[in-house]
Amino acid sequence: MIAESVVYKILANDKDLVALMDSIRGKPLNHVPIYIGTPDFNSATDYTIVSLTPWIRITLIPGEDTIYSDDTPMFSYPRVQVDFWVSKNDIDAYDKIKTKVNSIMHKNGWERYYSNAYIDSDTPNLRMVTGNYQNIVGLQSDLDS
Repeated sequence: MIAESVVYKILANDKDLVALMDSIRGKPLNHVPIYIGTPDFNSATDYTIVSLTPWIRITLIPGEDTIYSDDTPMFSYPRVQVDFWVSKNDIDAYDKIKTKVNSIMHKNGWERYYSNAYIDSDTPNLRMVTGNYQNIVGLQSDLDS
């Protein structure tokens, strides 16, 4: 299974994370707002996109590190980027989601090695929070299960 799918399952199946996002948004959505790749909001207005926050996007970081033995991958260290968006003024939501995502990822063998947050230039009412994670378990077979 590819790294993005593994991380999607980890995050989307965490009921506390989904409940936290629903609480911050003030309502549940009819789907889990966690996406592999950029979601298709069907040309939604900025107002609509803001009303859907928070949501999470997972993307693969190319060039994963691999340790080889006899030309066969023995250990693989896949990396993913996990981004989320919150209202630019809601620092409490930013902190709660960041802490929750980091905790979930760590519990599942992923460590954050980079983080940044800034006002989204495409939707200036939102703060985009970026975290890059590397799988520290290192066994490819763990990802395949």
